[in-house]
Amino acid sequence: MQALREQIKFTSRQSRIAAEQELERSKTAESVSEMNLRILGVTDTAQLAAAVAARDETVSHYTIAAPFAGTIIAKDVVLEERVDHTAQLFTIADLSNVWVRVDVFEQHVPWLAGLATKTIHFQTTSYPDRVFEATVFSTGSMVDETTRTAPMTAVAENAKRLLKPGMFVEVELQAAELPGVLAAPVDAVQQHENKQFVFVHVKGDEFVRRDVTTGRSSSDMIEITSGLHEGDKIVVQGGFFLKSQMLAEQFADED
Repeated sequence: MQALREQIKFTSRQSRIAAEQELERSKTAESVSEMNLRILGVTDTAQLAAAVAARDETVSHYTIAAPFAGTIIAKDVVLEERVDHTAQLFTIADLSNVWVRVDVFEQHVPWLAGLATKTIHFQTTSYPDRVFEATVFSTGSMVDETTRTAPMTAVAENAKRLLKPGMFVEVELQAAELPGVLAAPVDAVQQHENKQFVFVHVKGDEFVRRDVTTGRSSSDMIEITSGLHEGDKIVVQGGFFLKSQMLAEQFADED
């Protein structure tokens, strides 16, 4: 009989210890949860209101505070889906400022020099008559081996939320002013059999072909690294006609 009483006491003591440990774990979990809610911006008043409601009825709606003000740009849950504390419910972004990512062609990489903290201008097809501004904060130090482009990133103010993530934009970059650089209109440079050349005016109606090597280019100008000298008069309009005439004469000579 004595052994039975001792066994009951031991079992009761163990149960009490286990219950006290479970209570401590629950208190710790509650404290951690309260701290996380405060970090997320939920006030003590809001927590108390939820606790009071939980005592009186089954709560099916919970207020979830975002860590910062922003716009929901993605929803990862559906109605009545069961989730736990590890689930990502929404993706929130602060669209008051947006990043502009520019892929700069390899031949234009020198234009990136000195662009950090500078202002660039860009346009979108959505607002073709409007020019936006952005401030450069990163110029890539590597060229992508596949696209042969270097990244440049700028930040643009977006107070009116006109710019949307994923939009395509056309960026205007100011070519760096380099001393001793010769440039010609793009239309002046002809090409045949993988060779580039221009027609230089000699005198009267006389023109000669001059092979050239080109470098960087923009929408209307191209750098000439060799083959021309400052002051050379080149054909800009009518170069295709002279090229056709030159090729016709070559074919006639071959016959």
